[in-house]
Amino acid sequence: MHNLQKEFLLKLSEPIDTTDLQLQSLENFMNVLGFELISNWRWRVVENESRYPCVPEIISFNNACRMHNQECRRLFLYNVIEINAGRNITLPIRDYFDALDSKLVEQVKLQKSKRGVKVQNHFVKLIIKEKKI
Repeated sequence: MHNLQKEFLLKLSEPIDTTDLQLQSLENFMNVLGFELISNWRWRVVENESRYPCVPEIISFNNACRMHNQECRRLFLYNVIEINAGRNITLPIRDYFDALDSKLVEQVKLQKSKRGVKVQNHFVKLIIKEKKI
């Protein structure tokens, strides 16, 4: 194997900084649900309150990550989904699946810290979307 090939393979095995990619995936997901990022890494609902009567107005950054990563969910017969992201959040299932479709990575590995956002792991699985014809 040539030195150039070895260097190339070595570079492929090194992690790249995926902070922006993970943050964009989380932002896409939350924006589809009608939330915007506000100061102190919290999400505020900006849509009409009647759209989600059972959703708190403010969702923490870590709970938004849990929602993105599909942790602790239950599907119900009546087209709603309940997410236990620190507290129960009930959303229309269609909106939730639209938000899942907007994700860029399968799971974000982010955590809020005193200095901003800390990436726990840069290795993420990209979501490859097939083009619809």
